[in-house]
Amino acid sequence: MRNLWSILLIGNLAQIPVSDTTLNTTVTNQENITTITGGITAGTNLFHSFEQFSVTEGKTVRFENGLEIQNIFSRITGSDRSLIDGIISTNGIANLWMLNPNGIIFGQNAQLNIGGTFYGTTGDRIHFSDGSSFSTDTSEAPLLTITAPIGLSGATQPIQFVGPGHGIVITNPVFQPVQPEVDFTGTSIKLVAPHFFFNGGLLSAGDLNLIANTKYSMDLSAESSQTAIGSIFLENQSLIQSNGTIRIDGNVNGSNGSLILGVDANISVNGDVRMTGIRDFLGSRIGINAYKKQNLLKINGNLILEQAGGIVTNNYGLESRADINVNGDSIYLSGQSDTGIRAVSNLSALAFEGPSGNINIRAEQVNVVDGAIITSVNFGSGDSGRIDINADSVQVNGVSPLRLTNSLINTSSFSSGDAGQVSIIANSVKILNSGQIDSGTFGSGNAGDISIFANHLSISGQESGFPPAQISSATADIFASPITSFLNLSVPTGNAGNIFLQTHSLNLDLGQITVRSDGIGDAGNILINTQTLQSNRGIISASTLEGDGGNIHLSGINLNFLNQSNISASAAGNGGNIFINSQLLTGLENSNITANSEQSFGGTISINSQAILGFKPRSIPSPQNDIIASSELGSQFAGSIILNEFSGLTQPIFPSLETYQPLQFNLGCSVAILRFLNPHHRSPLAPLTPQLDEAVGWSLNANGQVVLLGEQHFTPLCNLAISIQSLI
Repeated sequence: MRNLWSILLIGNLAQIPVSDTTLNTTVTNQENITTITGGITAGTNLFHSFEQFSVTEGKTVRFENGLEIQNIFSRITGSDRSLIDGIISTNGIANLWMLNPNGIIFGQNAQLNIGGTFYGTTGDRIHFSDGSSFSTDTSEAPLLTITAPIGLSGATQPIQFVGPGHGIVITNPVFQPVQPEVDFTGTSIKLVAPHFFFNGGLLSAGDLNLIANTKYSMDLSAESSQTAIGSIFLENQSLIQSNGTIRIDGNVNGSNGSLILGVDANISVNGDVRMTGIRDFLGSRIGINAYKKQNLLKINGNLILEQAGGIVTNNYGLESRADINVNGDSIYLSGQSDTGIRAVSNLSALAFEGPSGNINIRAEQVNVVDGAIITSVNFGSGDSGRIDINADSVQVNGVSPLRLTNSLINTSSFSSGDAGQVSIIANSVKILNSGQIDSGTFGSGNAGDISIFANHLSISGQESGFPPAQISSATADIFASPITSFLNLSVPTGNAGNIFLQTHSLNLDLGQITVRSDGIGDAGNILINTQTLQSNRGIISASTLEGDGGNIHLSGINLNFLNQSNISASAAGNGGNIFINSQLLTGLENSNITANSEQSFGGTISINSQAILGFKPRSIPSPQNDIIASSELGSQFAGSIILNEFSGLTQPIFPSLETYQPLQFNLGCSVAILRFLNPHHRSPLAPLTPQLDEAVGWSLNANGQVVLLGEQHFTPLCNLAISIQSLI
């Protein structure tokens, strides 16, 4: 239903085309059909001129051009905007150009039956290759040319689309894709204006190009980013749809369930994108439905998805796919919502047949917060796509209690296909407050690998009712029976994937790194290479319910585990193996390293370190810091524990936190040691020595004395002036 503003606006417009007599244009009206004849021909170009031009509902305007005509140029020289709410047709394959610098409005009944391309613009001049131009200014002598048009200029007014909206209702926003039925004429449409306003408007075409620019380029084929970019506003369930290609040059703002949808069509947006708001259970989206072709949804600009806004591709064909590429300074997805609808702000590549698409993101900042999701998921038999993120900073933070989702970057498969890989390269990666990066399989396929290369990686925090922040690759059996039946799921049989982490510093504060199989498959492997690892209640684990355990490889300079932190490779079958290489390995406050098995042999735990502080080999768990490789079948099935301490120490070089008296050393070193033993404890002495960094590691000097190392390149921080022997 049109709003009052739209009704008044349309009511003030002219009802039929009227010639201005400058170019011999003739307008003939007969009942509901208006015929345009005459004009002036120059080669294969035909020129018309109108005082006003509108086509109202139920009316048809027909250009009677010869079949040799390639371009029909129509200018509006009066002061009225054009309303197109009926049918415009041409003969043959001629392109139709409409210039109205006062503005153009398309109503809900507008239809273009044009064999060529429709060029609509609020510009006032067309430029040609011979240097001439065709202007809407009648004071200029018309320069009619046989050469080809090369550009437009002078646009100041917007192009508008009004209508009742697409009316699509999504009853199940989680599993039901968007598949509107919209008639296509096959016409190619190219529109140029400073801004576009869609108020429930509907626009569909074979190929579609919207250029929102306040100073449009002379070159019709050029990208418009070099000039002043305008905006495309869509609200009240507006719809832009194409079964060819959609190219938008301008900033896109979609709201209230509005859609930009390609059906086996590539979509390219050169500008910033913001999609937000729900109507009739449908969030505002840009998406592709793929059936037969390889498709690409590409955004070159910043991206904001809020209030269930989405960038979504759906694949329904065995040979088709739809990838997503986003290249901008800032990518921001928020799951916050002020409605009671459990829809999710998401950037998703989904598949119901064939493979799901890949997602490639290049940005300075990527923020997925408050329960939003980036995911590639396959509900059919194909593989899911991979996710590649290259950014300066990546943050996955928080939950959405209303929608019961945690912030997530994910690939997953629900059938025989494999889940795709997740690869992140960044300076800083933060997974906070129940945020999650994972790959999972719920069928016979395998979970994908996860690779993160970052200078600083932090996995920290847990929101009430949600699991801790984590990185995981798993085969999972977590759904209730109605969902299991709906998705035709059985007990998962695939294997978990691997996790590769390469980082300068890794912080686990109530965070988890896990590979897990809840079915009959095996766990994957975890490989971590870091200079410093600080774990406070953190978990690094590889586990299975029936299969063999995975292996864990830790390599670093200082690996510190505090407050019930655990490294575990547990399995129903053979226990996984744990390999640790470090200069210093610290375990305090009931932290443990275990490689246990329920029904077979325990794993091997091999540790190479200059010093092992706190951890002790044991055969059964204790309240201390245990190293255990056991089997429930008995001691004869126990695994191996191999400890190689380069310095030959058999006891911690520092006493436990409970008994340590820092004032026995100099003031500066006391502050440094407190930080070294517990990175989450700020010493009360710290304000007295603000110039001193707190230590992150230690080494021996030439005299065999302990020297604490600072965070900056592990340079010497202070000399305890005490030998190793005096601390044993």
